[in-house]
Amino acid sequence: MTPLDQIYAAQEKLFTASFDKAKTYSQIVSGIGYAGIFAAWSFTKPFLTRGEVFWSALLAALSIMAFVLFEVFTSLITSRSLLGLARALEDKSRFLAVMQENEKREKRLHFAYAKAWLILWPLSFVTGVAAAGILLGAFVGNLIVTQ
Repeated sequence: MTPLDQIYAAQEKLFTASFDKAKTYSQIVSGIGYAGIFAAWSFTKPFLTRGEVFWSALLAALSIMAFVLFEVFTSLITSRSLLGLARALEDKSRFLAVMQENEKREKRLHFAYAKAWLILWPLSFVTGVAAAGILLGAFVGNLIVTQ
């Protein structure tokens, strides 16, 4: 392995680790955000107009759908990786060849995975924040009116 290959491999590992950390962090924040949206929605629902109820529900549902689609895609990628590893372990004499084939397939999948994350995460975030904004606006508006 040449020094350039070693640097490339190290950068690839760093990229993968950084991406995994960012994904885990966004999952935690999203989970907390969804819990907050539903808590706020249940608390403010009696004070919301019909339009606010439907718009906040629609935006929250779109946000959750994007989040769940990404998680299903994540599950698919993980399953394919594990199946590839299982295939490689079936025949010790072909282990390295099968692992190299899997690695090529994995690189394409991870590229698609990164693209999906770049599309679905912002969609999930923007619609979730918009739903929360409607609820917060209604809450603050009702506080001001009742004063």
